Order: sequence, then structure tokens, then C-alpha cells
Amino acid sequence: MKLSASSLNNTSFNNVNTTTDKDVKWAVGLNRAVLKILGVWYYDNQSQWQTITSNFQTFIFVTGIFSFVTFPQTLALIKVWGDLTLIVDNLIVNLPITTCELKIFILWWHKKVLVGLFDEIEKDWHRVTDKSEKDIMFKYATISRIMTICGLCGAFFSLILYQGPLTFGIVLRTVTNLTDDPENLFSLQAMYFYDTSTAYSYQLTRISQIVGCGLSAVAYTSSDVLFGMIILHVCGQLEILASRVQAVADRPQYFSKLLREHIKNHVRLIRFTHDIEKVFSLMLLVLFGSVAITFCIQGFQFINVFTDNSIDLPITQMIFYIQFLSYCLFLTFVYSWVGENLVTQSQAVHTASCNCNWISCDSHEAKQIILMTFRSQNPLQITAGNLVPLTMNTFVQVKIYFYQ
Repeated sequence: MKLSASSLNNTSFNNVNTTTDKDVKWAVGLNRAVLKILGVWYYDNQSQWQTITSNFQTFIFVTGIFSFVTFPQTLALIKVWGDLTLIVDNLIVNLPITTCELKIFILWWHKKVLVGLFDEIEKDWHRVTDKSEKDIMFKYATISRIMTICGLCGAFFSLILYQGPLTFGIVLRTVTNLTDDPENLFSLQAMYFYDTSTAYSYQLTRISQIVGCGLSAVAYTSSDVLFGMIILHVCGQLEILASRVQAVADRPQYFSKLLREHIKNHVRLIRFTHDIEKVFSLMLLVLFGSVAITFCIQGFQFINVFTDNSIDLPITQMIFYIQFLSYCLFLTFVYSWVGENLVTQSQAVHTASCNCNWISCDSHEAKQIILMTFRSQNPLQITAGNLVPLTMNTFVQVKIYFYQ
């Protein structure tokens, strides 16, 4: 039985689409799954039941974190206020977890914009057919996937390192009779309105702390690696655009059509970047503020340990501080490094428009290239609250501020 040419073309087209769908799932599937778990995903033609379900998931996450961790720790913070060492022990955990609640709210508030960004990413994967351009997208997708896995692993390692030693009777903070029962210690410095001295209530409370910290670990890290994944996708599109712009004058018979497409693509990426900043700008500002405070808090702890001989800091607590500090530095590095790459790749588009063979074009075509050159000379940039640009220079400044 002979197949027609149209049937063969349709079969080939379907195979390409299937392969591309698998590539998209591999590239962004992990980030999309975490967003769905958090309840900050918006489905196409979303029904009222789906809206209620997703909002309920977000409510469970925020309520669980607040009830199990934030509120009890805040009560303890009020109780120990005035003792700087105990305040530091509280804020090291309480501050990042409070920040993660704000992150969940921001993602929930902008979930339609987030889904629009994912839709654009999927369309970009379907637009690209050239193998070299596909390789560029795979390069950045691989980096973002590694960052996502490392970020989640780092978060859960911090959780295990902080909660695990209690199994052996070790608490990674200063124990005080203001908030603690020596016979029933918790990993977190917390206070409750009920009696936690009975075995049943103690075990339930301890489980609630572990669950709350686990939820916050997922929420805190997922937003950070999500930002890195989206920005790296834009970097890949800018690198592809730069290679196309540099070769635009090599095909004079299609010059106007190709240049028009490249300009439209560049404008689309500019709008895409503005949407990213709209979602993440406030979140970035809060993150950098909380990281700076965390650095100061841990710096204070280290200074006390090395200058006051009466303070005996367990080796397990020291390991946790170093690991948690490294984790915070990693997340700050992710933000700064992807922001630096965005600036670099957007500058590459400007360089490509200058380096293309515009001298062989007629005056009208050369003027069109000049207009694109002027537009691309301002690099794309993400800022934290429209105050701090995300570049490696910012990361270095944060480190210098910490060491000073």
C-alpha cells in the first residue's frame, strides 16, 4: 500500500512536534511541576473547580508554613527580645521562611503572567528548527535544569542538616529556659499555646515543624531557580537572534523580510523581559535584603565564637551555618550570574548588528540596520525593585559587604 506525499509530510510533522514536546517537558517540566504543587499555575480555559483547587493548594502551603513555623517562631522572638544571641538564633531560620511566604504570594498574584511566559517558552521551542539553534537552547536548558536540581537538593540538605541532629539529642541553636523545655527540645526556637510536654503532642509538634520547614524549602528555592530558568531561556533566544542578525545581509533577496522578522523577535524579547521584571522585581529586592541580613546575623555569630572563649559552638552547628551561608550565596549567585548573561547576550545583538555585512547593502537597507543598532545598544537588564541591577558586580559587592 502506497502512502501519499501529504501523508508522509503529516507523519513527519507530527513526529517533529512530538519530539519538541518532549524537549519542552525536559527543559521546563520540573519547574512547571513545582508551580502546580504550589498552586500558582493557571490552566488554559480554567474551570471554577480548578481555580478553587489551585487556590486551596496555595492556602495550604502558606497556612502550613505560617502555623507550623512562622507564628510559633515569632512568638518566641517576642519572648527572647533583648538577648542578641537568642534573637540571632531565631532570625537565621525565621527570616528566610517569612520571605518564602511573600514569594508564594507574589507568584500566586502573577500566575497568569507566569503561564504566559511558559507559553512563550514553548512556542520558542517549536519555532526553532535549525540544529545549531536547537543546540543553543539545549545548552541553556541544561544549565537551568542543573541549577534547579542543585537548588532543591541544597534546600533539602539544609532541612536535613537542621532537623536531623535532634534525633541524636543535638539542637543547632542556643537552648534557653525562656522558650525550651529541656526534656522536650525542638529544632526551632518556638512557643505554643498548648502543652507540648506529653509524648503525643511533642511528636505531632515536631512533625509539624519538619513539614513546615519542608514546605518552605520547596517554596523558597523554586522561585529562585524558576527565575534563573526563564532568564537563561531569554539568553538563548538572544544568542540565536544575534547569529541571525549577523547573517541578515548575506541573503540580499530576503533582506527586508528577514530584518522585519528579527526586529519583531527583538521587540518580543524586550516585552518578555519586562514581564519577567514585573513578576520578580519586588521578590528580588526582598531576597537581597534578607540575604544581606542573614549574612550579618551569621557574621555576628562567627565573631562571637572566635572572640568569646565562653561560647562553645558545636561542630554540627558550625557546619550548618557554613552550609546555609553557602546555600544563600548560591542563590544570590544564580540571580547575579543569569542577570549578567542577559546583559551580555543583549549586547551581543547590538554587536551583531554592527558586524553584519551592512556595507554591501543599499542605503535604504543600511538605514534599517542602523535603526536596529540604535535600539539594541541599550542592553536588557533585570533590577531588584528598580534599584539594584542583577549583575556579577552586584554579587561581588554583596560579598564585600559581608566580609567587611
